[in-house]
This record gives sequence, C-alpha cells and structure tokens, in this order.
Amino acid sequence: MKHWKLILPFLFLGAASGKPPAAPLSDFIVIGDPAACQIFDQYEQPLPAAQKKAVAPNAPFEILSERQMMGDQITQAMRLSHLSSVYYLMLDDEGKPAGLPPASSAVRYRGCTPYHDTVVIALPSIRLTKGYSAGGAVATLKKGETLIRVFGWRGATYCCRPGSPPLYGWSNAPKSAFRKPETKTGAAHEDFSMLHTRIMKRLANANERYDSLFHFFNRITGQRKAIPQWDYSSTENRHIYTLRGAEATVNQLETSTRHLLADIEYILMGKPFSALYRDGAITIESR
Repeated sequence: MKHWKLILPFLFLGAASGKPPAAPLSDFIVIGDPAACQIFDQYEQPLPAAQKKAVAPNAPFEILSERQMMGDQITQAMRLSHLSSVYYLMLDDEGKPAGLPPASSAVRYRGCTPYHDTVVIALPSIRLTKGYSAGGAVATLKKGETLIRVFGWRGATYCCRPGSPPLYGWSNAPKSAFRKPETKTGAAHEDFSMLHTRIMKRLANANERYDSLFHFFNRITGQRKAIPQWDYSSTENRHIYTLRGAEATVNQLETSTRHLLADIEYILMGKPFSALYRDGAITIESR
C-alpha cells in the first residue's frame, strides 16, 4: 500500500513544519509584556499565567514558521522559539497573529541576523536601550562583562544581559565592542553535561511523538513501518545525536529534523558549542 506518501505530510505538520531554519535571516517578535498575550506552549496548550509572568519583559521570539496547521488540523498558528522553548500564536481568519493585544507592546522585526552567542564587552562601557534608536536607557555594561547577542537589525544589536530576570535591550555599539570569551576545556565539559540533559529531553519528546504517530498510521494502513528514534553517541570531542530509521523515512523527516536543530541551537545559545546537521545526524562540538 502506498498510503504513506499521502499520510506522511500530515506527520510533518504534527511534528514540525514551515520554513527550515537554514535561511541566513529570520524575523523576530519582541513582546514588551508577555503576560498580556494569549500564547500556547509546545504541546499546543494555553500557557498558564504563572509561566507567562516568568517570561521577561521585552523577550525576543524568533519566528520558526510563519503559518502552520496545529494538531487538530483546523487551527493555524505561528510557531515561535524563545530560549530553547517552542511557543505558538494562533492566527485569525486573515492569517494575522491573534492574542497580541496592544497592551502586549509587541513589535516585529523583519530580516534580522540571528546571533545567539555570548560575548565580552571590550569597550570601557556600552549602553542598552529600550528603543532601537537609542531611546530609554535599560542598563550600562562595563568592560569585561558578558552579554548575549540575540539578533542584529539595521546596524543595531538586540542583546540580553543574563540575570534573574534577564534584561533585554538594544545596543548601537560597533562590532569591535564585543569579543569572544575565552573557554576552558574543563568548564566546557561541565557546561555540556547540563545542556546534554536538556537536549535529550527534547529528543525524547520527538521520539514519543514519532512512536505515537507511526503506531497510529501503521494501524490504519496495515503496514509495519519501522519507527524512527533518536539516539546518542560521543567521541572525545563530539556529541552525536542520530535519527535511526529507514533511509527514506529519515529523508522524509528532514523538515522535522531541521526544526529540532533550531530548538537545539537555542539550547546552546550563549554557550561555547555549535551544532551541525548532516545525513540524519546532529553533531555538537566546541566552537
């Protein structure tokens, strides 16, 4: 039976869909007051008020998919990512984001350059501002302090000063104002142990989804398609996460895998590691 050729596209919609994150530019939505939004979590459930309040003001959300079908195959939504977590904004009948009232102070920035890296201030000081055009001071950082660059737009950089809560703001400082931090092998190994736990949790969610979907489609088609699963291996300097399954299935899950890669890149944001996807495997190594 050849039902899988018709059914697999729905699998992609359920697992991940939209533009692959390989494009050099992305769009971001900066939400001034996330608590005022109607936003949904990665399981397509309304985000509880307590969790919305935990998201810092002026948090940047990268648009992973402009428009995709939700699990009910009726509702359409925009797929977002913020600090390794996936969120959804429902779309109205005109395809515009619902749940972003004026009180949320949401602003969309198009054609941004994603950075997601940690840098050290090289100038005597730099200033973060609320407005793109240097309006409304947020914080002043001194030489030697660390900063996370989230994205660049029209010559300015949207940044995050780590903390509890983190502070977000714009910097108009030149690129020479930032330098890469020095890393120590032992510290990097310790950092990755925690990152590995988060990555495996994300891949476990994907494995559960594949298991459920493939069991369902095998039942209704009468076939016995092998269920793909992510597993882990490592060498001295590399961490390798591989999607095990039939070659045709792995190829057909390319879009889903690239969205998983985007989520993993967010988990690595600000850390001295980089991720590369090739032939069904995501490889992570030190920068």
